Amino acid sequence: MLRAVIDTNVVVSAAISASGSPRRIVNSALRGFFVALTSDPLLAEFEDVATRAHGIGKYPGLLRQSSRISVFLSVWSVGDPTRLNQTIVREHPADDRVLECAVAGKADYVVSGDRHLLALREFQGIPIVTPTEFLGVLKRAR
Repeated sequence: MLRAVIDTNVVVSAAISASGSPRRIVNSALRGFFVALTSDPLLAEFEDVATRAHGIGKYPGLLRQSSRISVFLSVWSVGDPTRLNQTIVREHPADDRVLECAVAGKADYVVSGDRHLLALREFQGIPIVTPTEFLGVLKRAR
């Protein structure tokens, strides 16, 4: 079964909108079409984004959706992965947490909308793809 790290920006998009590629990806994971990997740092980032958005009144449904999605994601958590020996994404070092999760979880893919990660195209043999590209991967894998 495919294993993929779903970047926080994709998970947040899925929680905000009931349509679109991010929501279809989360729904595919919920249906067991692939294993969605996360880590303690990525869960903390998601919860922080959801709480901040709720606090400023932006995307009021995000906090409600976030608890459901956090529980779902934590089932496949790799815990707190070992830090990389070097900074990979110099423009945004926090993106390295996604790569650490991918390596620790032996991911087949990283799914992100982040331009810094997408610019890498792959990390240690793990392809980094957009949500739309990943849906294509899932379709071919069925």
